[in-house]
Amino acid sequence: MFNATSKSPTLAIDAFSLVKNPGFEVDNAATQTPVSWTTGGANPEANYSETTAHSGAYRLTHYKNAAYTVSTSQTITGLPNGTYTFQAWVISPYTMTTNKLFAKDFGAGQIDANITVAAGWQKVRITGINVTNGQCTIGFYTSGNAKYCSFDDVEFYKQ
Repeated sequence: MFNATSKSPTLAIDAFSLVKNPGFEVDNAATQTPVSWTTGGANPEANYSETTAHSGAYRLTHYKNAAYTVSTSQTITGLPNGTYTFQAWVISPYTMTTNKLFAKDFGAGQIDANITVAAGWQKVRITGINVTNGQCTIGFYTSGNAKYCSFDDVEFYKQ
């Protein structure tokens, strides 16, 4: 499950994640509608999968060659109540108006984790998601101007 040299997780770790299509690989092609993910926001065309991933062949990207606002989310149901973690690998080399991971619909409010500017892949995490209603919506929200942010290797698991 972990690379012996880098100690980073391999695709085998996905077996413990509750996310469907966590690496955006299921389509086996670039697409604007990755399987198991829902697009929202004013500019759904700014959401698509493409190559050059953190691992595997594909990653999810938020980008448009003009100002845009887009979200990509997935609702996970049938969860035992308890405390969960949502994390993803993110590459965001430019400043955005808003750029975050979010968890909501778990029984109370919304928790955000802002994505900082970084030239390389970084892991962004939300911990302490207290699910009290058997579900949680996880996702990414980006508002920007002709700059990109990409996501890969998404995980949601019980702590």
